[in-house]
Amino acid sequence: MKAINFVLNILLALVVLCAGAFVLAPRFGLVSPFEIKIVRSGSMAPAIPTGSVVFIQPASSYSVGDVITFGPDTPTSVPTSHRIVSIRTENGTTHYTTKGDENNAADQSETPANKVIGRVIFSLPSIGYILAFSKTRLGFISMILIPSLLIICYELIGIMREAQSMRRRKRAEHAIRLLAKESHLLHFDIETPIRWRDQMAI
Repeated sequence: MKAINFVLNILLALVVLCAGAFVLAPRFGLVSPFEIKIVRSGSMAPAIPTGSVVFIQPASSYSVGDVITFGPDTPTSVPTSHRIVSIRTENGTTHYTTKGDENNAADQSETPANKVIGRVIFSLPSIGYILAFSKTRLGFISMILIPSLLIICYELIGIMREAQSMRRRKRAEHAIRLLAKESHLLHFDIETPIRWRDQMAI
């Protein structure tokens, strides 16, 4: 019971910390120089499947084969993470041609260097679904409330078991006291006739 309670407390702490980090940290720039984005399409599968979380780091330049994230990042639009397939420089401006690993053709338009958010350093598959849910009010409450309720339930079960154990100990102690008392009376009842008989014999 104590081990389960300890594990649940650790999980609750991790959930709160992770949810807070992913939801609040980007708003205050606490994850710089990294940015965290959720992949919402399967154009980079199987390397980066839908629902993955990508960690993005800005760089001064990028190479062919790098997966870069680019495009507007607004409430109505999300940036794209595609792989660089070719690079072109014109009038001092670098342009990247990108392509999703799952797509048959390269993207129709090139991406200028100033529109690139950064290079994808690594990704975590499926975590994006959890993070996207945690960003909603229901999700954030659920991720904290459910582990908290589990901990409370285990604590109540532990308290009930301890109370039952105490009651059993009290009943056992009471039974022992009664047994000791009865044993004393029995000893007295047995010894009295013996002493009376010895006295008569004298």
